[in-house]
Amino acid sequence: DDSGDSGGDDGGGSHALRARQAQLWRWCAAEGGRYEQYSKGELMEMLRSGAPLPPDLEKLEAKWAAGLRLLQYIKRGEEERGVKLLGSCTDAAWCRDDGPSGAYPVHLAAERGMARLVGALAALPGVVDSRDSRYRPPLEVARAAGQQEVEAVLRSFGAKARAVHQPAVQIAKLPDTLGASPAPASGGGKGGDGDGASGPDTAAAGAAASATAAEP
Repeated sequence: DDSGDSGGDDGGGSHALRARQAQLWRWCAAEGGRYEQYSKGELMEMLRSGAPLPPDLEKLEAKWAAGLRLLQYIKRGEEERGVKLLGSCTDAAWCRDDGPSGAYPVHLAAERGMARLVGALAALPGVVDSRDSRYRPPLEVARAAGQQEVEAVLRSFGAKARAVHQPAVQIAKLPDTLGASPAPASGGGKGGDGDGASGPDTAAAGAAASATAAEP
């Protein structure tokens, strides 16, 4: 079935093809990573060929199609439909609204007091720590909107509000293990009272003391 998606005319089929290409390219840019390898020209060639898209693009398209539906359900106040959709496609939780808020579904649902949907979203890893375009976590959005029930739901999943002194550019705190000091190369071992620790300054001090003691 040709469906009018290929050919050199400027009819409705060609327009639909260009619209799908533009949307796919925006989703690739939003997703980043390996999806950034696809150019607009490559996407158009794939679509014009009529062949199935590569598996990664098919998955991306399905994710964003579900994500847009979820955002629309929230905006229309259709909480139950949102919960049902999320149950079949959890990836939809990670599709940002393309409006000025830059909100994820959890931010929009929190603002509107959709406690059940917020609970379903908050149960997914990392959702309670997501940020909108103003770097606000969902708990902060719920608090600003006066949604106390949603606040309680988010807190039950470990959500925290942004600290007042936290810089807006800070993305996340690295695990403590990444910033831990490396173990000494020799001496000291585990535990101890610190007398066996060694380092450049300690070694240099010891060498100087030895040299002084050896002088006549």
